[in-house]
Amino acid sequence: MTTELRTNADDVEFKQFGKRYRKVDGADKVTGQAVFGADFTAQGSLFAKIVRSPHAHARIVSIDTTEAEAMPGVEAVCTAADFPSDVSGEVDTGEVEIGIQFLANLIMGRRKALFEGHPVAAVAATDIHIAEEAARLVKVVYDVLPAVTDPIEAMSPDAPLLHEGLVATSLSGSDDIPSNIAGHMEGGKGDIDKGFAESDAIVEHTYRTALVHQGYIEPEAETVHWHADGRIDIWANSQGMFPLRQNMSNLLRVDVSKIKVTALEVGGAFGAKNTPRITPIAAILSRKSGKPVKIVLTREEVLKATGPASGAVVTVKMGATKDGKLKAAQARLVFGAGGFPGSPVLRGMQTIFACYQPEHSKVDAYDVVTNAPRVAAYRAPGATVATFCGESTMDELARAIDMDPMDFRIKN
Repeated sequence: MTTELRTNADDVEFKQFGKRYRKVDGADKVTGQAVFGADFTAQGSLFAKIVRSPHAHARIVSIDTTEAEAMPGVEAVCTAADFPSDVSGEVDTGEVEIGIQFLANLIMGRRKALFEGHPVAAVAATDIHIAEEAARLVKVVYDVLPAVTDPIEAMSPDAPLLHEGLVATSLSGSDDIPSNIAGHMEGGKGDIDKGFAESDAIVEHTYRTALVHQGYIEPEAETVHWHADGRIDIWANSQGMFPLRQNMSNLLRVDVSKIKVTALEVGGAFGAKNTPRITPIAAILSRKSGKPVKIVLTREEVLKATGPASGAVVTVKMGATKDGKLKAAQARLVFGAGGFPGSPVLRGMQTIFACYQPEHSKVDAYDVVTNAPRVAAYRAPGATVATFCGESTMDELARAIDMDPMDFRIKN
């Protein structure tokens, strides 16, 4: 049954609206022919298991893989020592940025583990059960350090430092004192104090949002074959095939022309499957073994060690006159980035008052590292948190001046 679309202009013919189409991937999915990441297994594949830190913050003292390597069926073991250390180049992970050195250390901890679940080694074997058993034989000695998971606590001068050389960057330059504040951004107009002084009603609230995972239905699942002639074949359920290829080129120091990425069904992502977390690990194991290597994360690994949306602490203060004029809008956004810098706090800063024209405004935004999984995008990253906080305050301010919230918004 097709519903006829009525328009004001009889001579208008729409190409898309009012018509029914068959989903291009619908038949494959309902008949089970669609190939997802976990469905694909290259001929002769090994199966890999990642060894992860049980500590949220710890110095890696030593890693002994001797017993794991000696186990029958194990064909390759890798640690950070097997990865290039002098990586360079731009990183494209979609809507949440990360420097390439930080990305390399996120993929495999080199000196420290910065969150529970941080990879420190990996094992490839002839079947997954052998790989799991061998992973338990990898002996890692940790020097456990104090951890900080709350972004406000992480900003304190007394907080344990995640990165000894990290200093806050801003438009005015960089701080000299190392801290967990990776970035500080400021913006605004007018005189914020004057705006509040001229307001008849002022509302101020602090909002907290937690780290939340995207909850995609299929975990990360990829197969990589590093051939003897230097070519690399990748079968991935990543969201971005071309960024993945370029990122792998930069991380492994392999010419991009030698890397081929085959797109499999994504299996859900919502922004989170743009960071190459397991692909480089599979690649190194494949190079060492000479065979394709497949990694499929468990649900526990997904929740512990992939990229959730940022948790944030946002304080919003707004003032208006009795007749509904928005005089002042001020916000302080503190976003947790997880173990490495690059939360979407800038997008939150750009969004929080974007729909309105306050006479005076001021916004401070902080990107803060914490001992938690490094964050990733989740449907308009940064914007949803900021909008919730800003719009909730707008509602309360409208009630404070006894004005309909919609009329208050339209006026401003």
